[in-house]
Amino acid sequence: MLLSCAARMRAGGAAILSRLALEHLMSEHGNSLIKTPRQLIIVITLAFLVPIILISLLATYVVRSSTGGAGTDIKNDKAVAERM
Repeated sequence: MLLSCAARMRAGGAAILSRLALEHLMSEHGNSLIKTPRQLIIVITLAFLVPIILISLLATYVVRSSTGGAGTDIKNDKAVAERM
């Protein structure tokens, strides 16, 4: 009884599996987030500009951040005059 049930599942399962595979392939065909050439140009432009802008903003933030700790007054006019 168990063997015949497994045999039926294999026979019917193959047909169901192939039908599901076909439906999956058909559903993937034509599903794209970019549908027009204008959208493609916008995506390419943003993919190029956004990282450049983010990197430049991060670099500006790091360069302009104030450092605290020993030696921070090294460029102070009084400290330069004392060293001379």
